[in-house]
Amino acid sequence: MKIKRALVFFAAAFAALVALTALALLVVNATSIGRDIEPPDFSDLELPAVEPVPTEENALTHLARARDAFVTQNADGQSLSHHVICENPDLIAEALAANAETFQHLERAAQCARCVYPAWKTPDDYVFQLQNFASMAWLMPFKIKRELENGDTETALRDIETLLRCGQLMRQNPTTLVETLVAGTFERIGLDEAQKFAKNPNVSEAQLRRLQEHLENTPSYTAAMLRARKAEFQWTRMFPYGDMDPFHYFHLPRRPNLLFQHLFLINQTRLDYADKARATLDEIPKFYSDMNLPHVQLEFPTWPEMLFTRNIVGKILMTVTDIEEALYCEWRCKMDARLAATRILIACHLFQRETGRKPQTLEELVPAFIPSVPLAPFDGQPFRYKPEEGIVWSVGKVLKDLDGGDGNLAFAIWE
Repeated sequence: MKIKRALVFFAAAFAALVALTALALLVVNATSIGRDIEPPDFSDLELPAVEPVPTEENALTHLARARDAFVTQNADGQSLSHHVICENPDLIAEALAANAETFQHLERAAQCARCVYPAWKTPDDYVFQLQNFASMAWLMPFKIKRELENGDTETALRDIETLLRCGQLMRQNPTTLVETLVAGTFERIGLDEAQKFAKNPNVSEAQLRRLQEHLENTPSYTAAMLRARKAEFQWTRMFPYGDMDPFHYFHLPRRPNLLFQHLFLINQTRLDYADKARATLDEIPKFYSDMNLPHVQLEFPTWPEMLFTRNIVGKILMTVTDIEEALYCEWRCKMDARLAATRILIACHLFQRETGRKPQTLEELVPAFIPSVPLAPFDGQPFRYKPEEGIVWSVGKVLKDLDGGDGNLAFAIWE
């Protein structure tokens, strides 16, 4: 009997607690505290309009054809990915021969003046369209290496220029961060191959100067990352959508009622995203040492916090995506540092060919081989150089000069 009374008591207490909670939420929603704001103004975050381009003059057309022609397996079902052929050199010739058409389409893409993306409707659209793009780029070093081994430096140079140019085209007018990262894969591989190319004794001085001119005309990654950040913000204005549907994740009703609408204030969340995007846009052009990047600590709220915190769903989404903000800034700095270091490396080789000796300081390269000693994007200081060890480096995101050791971005100038 006592147990029964206790159960009745606890049931009544629980029902009372639920009723009080519901009443409290209704009171909150009856005031302006629990209501959403008016739709904010995002005109400063709009992407500039992109002029259409004829299909055959659009680099994306030929990149897509290269993707469609890309052969990932041989007749025996063996993978021809770069990971596999690294372990099995016998497959290299087969992979290169099977992808001859892919290479032709990539070269044709590099001849275009522009790359215009379609209006993606969901993240799945661009992920599908861009699949295998990076894999195609990773196959190119095997082709370039074989050409250099055969003394065909001209074709090797053309392939390096194809990688670099395709990357530059893909980051002209990105509509997502993914497109910019894929473009960076092409350029990073292209820059690595450019460094190897400069060290090859069979390469002529004219070819080195041609490559150096290409790199001097390559723009910084700043503009691409600024546009990519604005592009990513446009997706947050589309709540709810695809895999980022907070209504699905947090089991919220599609039309929030008085009891639940305070959990996710859509316009307030969009404004918070906009303010975060504006803050990141201010940071991207700076040296990394001058950036004010968020230090995020993921902590999931307790149930009382879930019930009584205004816009708790929006706050959780903001916390999770704060991790991405450093990615825009760090990626930009890494790519610009790699580009600057490659220019220095080629300038050092041109200096040696002309003078018969290695430069003792980077200032010796100015102005005949480079306009000035580049400043490292991470700390704003000139690139460091050790002539006796033949390395050039800058600090990395830890912002400590470790003499080109682990944690620094170091590049070997000579073999």
